[in-house]
Amino acid sequence: MADLLFMPDVLRDEGLPVREVPNWRTRGHGAMGEILGVLMHHTAGAATGDGRLADFVVPGYPSLGIVTNGRPGLDGPLCNLGLARDGTWVVVANGQAWHAGTGFAAWCGRDNGNAHLIGIEAESVGTRDDWTSQQRESYPRGVAALLRHLGLGSYRAIGHREWAPTRKVDPAFWDMNSFRADVARWTSTPAPLAPVPAPQPTEDEAMFIRYQPDPSKAPIIAVLTGSMFVGLGGGAETASALAAIKNGAVVLDVGAATWHELDKRSHALCDNPRPVEVVTPISAQAQTGASA
Repeated sequence: MADLLFMPDVLRDEGLPVREVPNWRTRGHGAMGEILGVLMHHTAGAATGDGRLADFVVPGYPSLGIVTNGRPGLDGPLCNLGLARDGTWVVVANGQAWHAGTGFAAWCGRDNGNAHLIGIEAESVGTRDDWTSQQRESYPRGVAALLRHLGLGSYRAIGHREWAPTRKVDPAFWDMNSFRADVARWTSTPAPLAPVPAPQPTEDEAMFIRYQPDPSKAPIIAVLTGSMFVGLGGGAETASALAAIKNGAVVLDVGAATWHELDKRSHALCDNPRPVEVVTPISAQAQTGASA
């Protein structure tokens, strides 16, 4: 038995927007078997509107209620994932969904798609080409992310009309060979890396001073870069550290790398205070580690 709990994280790691329908982790007609591929559909739903389940709303996905709860004669869920018109992925069910019906693929077998294929219902009326540019990118890109995670090739992405050619046409107005070519392109493209925060300078790397213009208030930290103080701490404090020094503020201590710079430049700095830009001050650790 398998599960699809990986779906939202894999899609988000690909940089795609994701919404999770409440209780999706426990929704399904029994557990999935081995995941062998992805089966693509269109909803044949309304041309406009949003989807709503109580307080849960997905803009541009009016088929939300049907794919989650089903329709007369066919209980939901009817897919594992949905795709809204703005390219947002909608996570519907972790277990089997009634989406495949009778059909065949050589690598999957006959009539067992619900147990082995991730079913995706993308919002489209199906009678005309109303795919949005966001869907045109997000659909193959999301499928590629899923297949990459599963270690499967792009040929494991098939349309419902390929699974059941005598009775289905979806996803309409989308050439499946072109779709798979896009999937292959995205599959070979690693997921984008999360941005890495810039490292905080250490005490020895950052030049800073701690000064106290008002003895009744907490000291202020200023970071020195080259010949300018460009960052001030102390919350809303925005006055120039140079001007404060020029006006007689008491310098309590400085960072280890600052001494030489202050020795060289103190007179010039105090005689020529310059405008400063407020930036994030050095870390609290560097502040408390300063030596007098």
